Amino acid sequence: MANIAEGKGRRTKGEFAQFLGIARGSTREVHAHLELAVDVGLLTLDDVHQTLCLTIELSKLLTAMMRKLAPF
Repeated sequence: MANIAEGKGRRTKGEFAQFLGIARGSTREVHAHLELAVDVGLLTLDDVHQTLCLTIELSKLLTAMMRKLAPF
């Protein structure tokens, strides 16, 4: 959320798109950490399933927003 807000406060659509990309990367990073937590036994798939689904959906939304801004 902070990356999106920071990007929105920038001067150009290109800068905004860059921060959306950073936010998308952070979303994928959270997804990977959750998968790792399941793999090492800290959490169960049932514990994180909904959150994993939400990270996928958020990543898709951010990608769509970036496409709307192109070409910047």
